[in-house]
Amino acid sequence: MGSVYVDDDYTYKGYRLVIVENDYIKIVILPEKGADIYQFIDKKHNADYLWKTPMGLRSQVKPVPAGYGAESQFANTYEGGWQMVFPNGGAACFYKGVNLEMCGDAAVEPWKYRIADPGPDMARVVFETTTHRLPYRLQRVIRVAADKPCMQLDETILNLGREKLDYVWGQHVSFDGALIRKGNWRLDIPCKKLYTNTGSQGAPKQTTPGARKNRLPQNGEFTWPHATGNDGQIIDLSVFPDAEVCACDIAYLHELSQGTFSLINEEKNQGFQLTWNHEQFPYIWYFQNFNGSFGYPWYGRGNGIVLEPITSFPALGLTESINRNNHRVIQAGEKITASFSAQLL
Repeated sequence: MGSVYVDDDYTYKGYRLVIVENDYIKIVILPEKGADIYQFIDKKHNADYLWKTPMGLRSQVKPVPAGYGAESQFANTYEGGWQMVFPNGGAACFYKGVNLEMCGDAAVEPWKYRIADPGPDMARVVFETTTHRLPYRLQRVIRVAADKPCMQLDETILNLGREKLDYVWGQHVSFDGALIRKGNWRLDIPCKKLYTNTGSQGAPKQTTPGARKNRLPQNGEFTWPHATGNDGQIIDLSVFPDAEVCACDIAYLHELSQGTFSLINEEKNQGFQLTWNHEQFPYIWYFQNFNGSFGYPWYGRGNGIVLEPITSFPALGLTESINRNNHRVIQAGEKITASFSAQLL
């Protein structure tokens, strides 16, 4: 039987690193930046599954000026990796007298941490923060056993206010396009429906921030994994296009029979799987950026996908989810929990 350990002796670009590692996986967390999971490394295949954007991790020692407004710190500092989405999802919005951050404050707050179990049989690190725009106390607990290629993530949300609040909650997990667009990778998701709502329409010559070159049509409804593209051709979203394809799209996956998705490469006997309670998180937002987003911050760069198990849709902010009545409510003083399991296949 092997061992697992926690190491927090390192920094990178001014950020403290918390490293949890056993014989199978190595996980690197940035507590001072949203408790982001920065790396999820498959040690056998020497592969980090998580995407690193071309902007990279901005230095905490020498921060760069922001390009978006005050409610877009997420976009200004997005390095890839894996973030908690809460209490807002997608675009910034105005709610109960305050402008909510794109994807929510959880991903941009500094978190404190404590090593509850250092190993060698079980490692457990507890991350905690209190959000400043809405009154929440958040906790993320990462657990790794010595003998399994698996990470358990447990999250807890406490409403500190004296009134009920609305929220969107999910996980923003990004995967490296340079890895999954090579070889025989596929995406397995047990769902039925696929809806498209691609946002801004744009060709590469346009420079409007956020303009996208879309393959998928606006407001389409299809049966997973196939969709009819803007050119009339059938697109299989369970496989990934060749490197010359330039596109940026978002799709919403509905009617999950289980809370899971898997990235699988049978030729290499390699894969990654995430599982969760699909009654709590009944949708998946599926974002592709294959060098197809133009203007700040991408400028036609970026090669990755994002898969987001989430409570609500679309990615247009909490107020839009409220208008569509698919948001969630937490009562004053209420505590809610959720668990996610990430493992190698």
